[in-house]
Amino acid sequence: MEILTQLTGSYARSMLLDFFVMNDQREVQFNELQKESGINPRQLTLQLQRLKEMEFVIERQVGNKKIYKANKQVFYFESLKHFVKTFHEKEDWFRWERASTLH
Repeated sequence: MEILTQLTGSYARSMLLDFFVMNDQREVQFNELQKESGINPRQLTLQLQRLKEMEFVIERQVGNKKIYKANKQVFYFESLKHFVKTFHEKEDWFRWERASTLH
């Protein structure tokens, strides 16, 4: 269960999970991701680093730009995608503050 806590441990990270699951074919630049998500650059950098450590996001460098995409090969991707899509239609699941608020 530690991975669930790591994945949903912050609002910004949950927003990013939602973004990458719902856009799993898309590559996005840091600036574009910041603009679309509204997450401040410092927090975005921190959360992307954590998602990279969990192997959920792949980063590549093109010139001086960083490009991100979902890592669909990580073992929990399809399960997480199903989870997010199930709740995506009903509510903004990523508004939960912490995994511990789930009952």
